[in-house]
Amino acid sequence: MARVLPNFNLSALQFLCIDGDAAMRDTLVKVLRAFSATQIAAVDSAKAAADLMKTRSPDIIFCEWELPDGKGTEFVRGLRRDRATVQRMTPVIFVTAHTQQWHVTTARDAGVNEYLAKPFSAQLIYSRICAVLERPRAFIDATGFVGPDRRRKHDPYLVAKARRSADAAASVDMSGVISEDEIEAMLGL
Repeated sequence: MARVLPNFNLSALQFLCIDGDAAMRDTLVKVLRAFSATQIAAVDSAKAAADLMKTRSPDIIFCEWELPDGKGTEFVRGLRRDRATVQRMTPVIFVTAHTQQWHVTTARDAGVNEYLAKPFSAQLIYSRICAVLERPRAFIDATGFVGPDRRRKHDPYLVAKARRSADAAASVDMSGVISEDEIEAMLGL
């Protein structure tokens, strides 16, 4: 049974969409506008995003894995490690066609909050927005990791068991494409 999503008013939130593909940027902007979002900036590169963030402070960032000037994971990692700005805690939702398990793991370890496989539906975009609004996670600033707490479930026994299972599966084959359901299970959604 599908989860009923809350009805958030997104008109007060500022969104930043980073994708080198103009058609994908336009599609994402149209989906956000359909949800009554009005404050949307769309750029084609990590550099353009960094420049824009000098004068604007987005509430939610959508980012693609492949950018003309590098990897989205590099952008997120740099954002998370920049102690000079509070924007380092801004939720980042990856929207990408890269669905191999190692991509999801690498993005999570770079500090993304949510991961969404292309092609996406409007409902899936909205579900990821709801996830970052409804269930914000503590921000971790440790030697080996900076970003939102990767633990979504706080039952220590279940978390450890799930982590061992995920690690065992990952050690078998990190190259296989995984489904949206498997991504959600992996991220504990």
